Amino acid sequence: MTIRRVVLAVAALGLCLAGAAPSQASTVTPSPSTLQSGITYEFGVTMNGNDSAVYQGGVGYSSFNDGGGTGLGWNHTSNWTALNLTEAANLTVTLVRQANVGTFGDLLTPAFSIYQGWGTGPIPSGSFESHYFNPTGNLTANDPDSLWGWSVGQVSYLGHDANLGSLTSLTKMFSLAAGQYSLNFSGNPAVPGSGVQGYQATLATAPVPLPAAVWLFGSGLAGLIGFARRRMAA
Repeated sequence: MTIRRVVLAVAALGLCLAGAAPSQASTVTPSPSTLQSGITYEFGVTMNGNDSAVYQGGVGYSSFNDGGGTGLGWNHTSNWTALNLTEAANLTVTLVRQANVGTFGDLLTPAFSIYQGWGTGPIPSGSFESHYFNPTGNLTANDPDSLWGWSVGQVSYLGHDANLGSLTSLTKMFSLAAGQYSLNFSGNPAVPGSGVQGYQATLATAPVPLPAAVWLFGSGLAGLIGFARRRMAA
């Protein structure tokens, strides 16, 4: 094999090892028809590689903490996204107060939670979109209605940002494996209030960086090529 062929082969291998991926076209589906049982999802999003998705909606002013001092959110006034990652990625979630989204207000103190898995039910009779959920841990924790039991084994808590600083914009990154995830967008003002407030959500993915050992392996291959070139020149 000539030096040129070796260089081309190693370059191609390097791109594969580095997880190089072109930008992809995400899909955003409002109210996906197959996800209207269990958690009722307002959006379905599929992402892959270097990708982004931007969409808007409206949530209750205090939907992150509408549990009467119990630390619980209110399901039917928050929004849920069913996220499908087709490969491992660093996911960056940005949630921003957004004025003039339909007829929604512009007073949102954004907050969000992320869970692994999709909650597809079946749900008990009478619990549809009318019960509390736990935005800072397992959905069933402190559930006064005992109506989230069906979610055990389907949805597990990963993280949240309660926005205790009353910011108008939140950004948080999560390193995730390929799979299904549930995002909850809601409001957590310092003083509880009412009304539906507008938001804009931006989801961005990037391939997970490889361990340093892989880069060392690539450096070793480059050294071998240099050694072969010197031998051929001798």
